[in-house]
Amino acid sequence: MERTNSRLQELIELYLQQSITEADKIELWGYVDDPVFEAEIKNSLSEAFYQVAPVELTALQQEQALNHIFQADNPVITSQEPQRQPKLKRLWTRIGVAATIAVVLGLGLYLYQQKTELSLADQVARSGIKTGGNKAFLTLANNKRIVLSESQSGIKLQDNKLSYSNGTSLSGINSADVGQEYTLSTPKGGTYQLVLPDGSKVWLNASSSIRFPAVFNGNRSVELSGEGYFEVAKDEKHSFVVNSRSQSVEVLGTHFNIQNYQNETTAKTTLLEGKVKVSLADNGLTRVLKPGEQAGVTGKQLKVYHVDIEDVVAWKEGYFNFNNETIAQIMAQLAMWYDVKIDFVDPPSEETFTGQISRTKSLAEVLDIIAKAKPVKFKIKGRTIEVSH
Repeated sequence: MERTNSRLQELIELYLQQSITEADKIELWGYVDDPVFEAEIKNSLSEAFYQVAPVELTALQQEQALNHIFQADNPVITSQEPQRQPKLKRLWTRIGVAATIAVVLGLGLYLYQQKTELSLADQVARSGIKTGGNKAFLTLANNKRIVLSESQSGIKLQDNKLSYSNGTSLSGINSADVGQEYTLSTPKGGTYQLVLPDGSKVWLNASSSIRFPAVFNGNRSVELSGEGYFEVAKDEKHSFVVNSRSQSVEVLGTHFNIQNYQNETTAKTTLLEGKVKVSLADNGLTRVLKPGEQAGVTGKQLKVYHVDIEDVVAWKEGYFNFNNETIAQIMAQLAMWYDVKIDFVDPPSEETFTGQISRTKSLAEVLDIIAKAKPVKFKIKGRTIEVSH
């Protein structure tokens, strides 16, 4: 086959892409051994080197690096061994080319790794991780499941009719679907609002659900799993009860927050205004809360604490509010909102972090903020965040 510059360039590109066959590699070394193509080879490899060389290298430094690689093309040959010069020339040319290719490939791989390690935004984009938002499902009495609109923020139940908060009808519901109770559920990374038949308002945090009747007959009662914030409509004649795994919370008219996830050992009820009574299902132990107090239920124990209300309801206002939170506590919240898994490569540090971050920010932005504040590193693989020191 006739040797041409275009064919040489094609072979070099195949080599740099690491897709060259053994036959093509033999052909490439034939070009390398041919002095006619020495200048063309150097020019092609120099261009490839400049394309992947780190920006930290100046033009002079890049030139010096190439000269160092190619200087073997001019070995010192003594007059006593003139007959070996052609052979040595070909050998050193081949070594010089191989060294340059190795540097080009090595720098390319290094820069690619640096890019993936340093650019959290690129990692998040490749993983397809989205910021949480309005996401929920409504399960009807006949177990029919309806995906609710993400462009809406909530639904309401009035006169036994379901609609979005702005009055728009829910699609997919007909007269045969109307039943005695419904369940509103949010996935990880989802939040939604609900107006109950009596006008009480509920905000559901991520990975939560509430079961509620189509009509309140007498006392008002709902079942909660996960976390919800309640603004209960006042009705002195009919109490309002929230049943939630091992406890019940009874109110007349008040604002309060309940956090009671299945994977957490302690259920927390926090009162913002009014008065509530927290009761344990197992032993009937009760405590009446005052505004600013939180009841913590662990097993058969019930304890009351004074807490910062702003920290408790930050999620409802669209914020992460970290107040002396450890990295493990922080990552648990991020896992819930961004629907990711957490893998601690090193034992999690007990250092604490305090700050407020909007939940509308991307995962990359939140991780960057944390990494700048604390000695912690993040790497994203799929939907898993690896955390290390």
